[in-house]
Amino acid sequence: MTSIDRLVLRRVLARVLLTVTVFLALFALIESLNTSKIGTLAGIGGPPLVIAGILLSAMRSSIGVLPVTVLIGTIAGVLDLQARRELTIIQATGRSIWTVLRAPVLAVFVLSLLLSVGGATVLIVGNRLLPGQPVDQQSGPTWMEQTGADGRYILRAERLTGNPPAIYGVTVFLSGTEGRDRIEAAEGNLHAGKWVFPTATRYRFDQAPERLDDFAIATKTTPGDLDLQASGVRDLTLAELVAAATTSLSVSEFRAISLTSLYRIFTLPVMVVGSVLIGFATASGYRRNVQYGNTVLLGIVMGFALFTINEMAVRAGNADVLPPLWAMAGPAVVSVLAGLTALLYSQDGNLRRR
Repeated sequence: MTSIDRLVLRRVLARVLLTVTVFLALFALIESLNTSKIGTLAGIGGPPLVIAGILLSAMRSSIGVLPVTVLIGTIAGVLDLQARRELTIIQATGRSIWTVLRAPVLAVFVLSLLLSVGGATVLIVGNRLLPGQPVDQQSGPTWMEQTGADGRYILRAERLTGNPPAIYGVTVFLSGTEGRDRIEAAEGNLHAGKWVFPTATRYRFDQAPERLDDFAIATKTTPGDLDLQASGVRDLTLAELVAAATTSLSVSEFRAISLTSLYRIFTLPVMVVGSVLIGFATASGYRRNVQYGNTVLLGIVMGFALFTINEMAVRAGNADVLPPLWAMAGPAVVSVLAGLTALLYSQDGNLRRR
């Protein structure tokens, strides 16, 4: 790495870090408005636990908006080089913009890859370890629509666990029966293609309650479905996402969300690289004055557009409107192509005159 590479890298990374810090503080401020969460954490562990809970949530949100913060930080860093006339001097030595931006692009790609692959997983695990969080993948009351050889029905569980696959405080509403029968059980276990209730009570209209032993009802729900239902599909570590993607799932929504989240981890660094390219294309043009208001405004607008497109793609992938791989790879590839095209038009004189 040459001295010029170190200079450009230092200027850009300093502004990117500053921008990320500002956004982190804003997310922390937003999280501090969740008074119910703060009250719960304060009652368990006092101020230190409150601060830990706020910072963990704010850091996770900051990773999600890395393309926007990196874009704004890159523009600020390049404008800093412009204000000091350092970029003009560098280009006057004969170096092209492609050699100027190679160090920031490589550094940002590596850092964003580490944050996306490892950082998010560490934050999720840390959030689960906070006192007062659900233990053993247990969750509160859950409603699940079920289908099987015995027809359609609705199952409500006061609590469910993914490991082992079991439900507790169960009420089964047999909507397909003429009398809308209801079955209540203290516990249910998921076996191959069926729910099994060791002890249950069946309630029918105008009839006495009927006790049932080892009652079974068919279902298409798999252990993978129950595990994702218990842990939260949108709150999985990288290893859990890989396991979910390779597990048999009957709920298409779970598979779409898990695949979208998995692909997003690996496409986020590519999208961040596109943000760096767009930032250099926006701010690296030669200027005789040091008035950069329009450039900063353009950068903010482009960051907002980038964030909006990415969020729309995420929601389309989660809803299975688009294939998850296309939904995540599309914005990343488009951002890189847009950055390269903008750089060519801003730096290549022949191309710009056409």
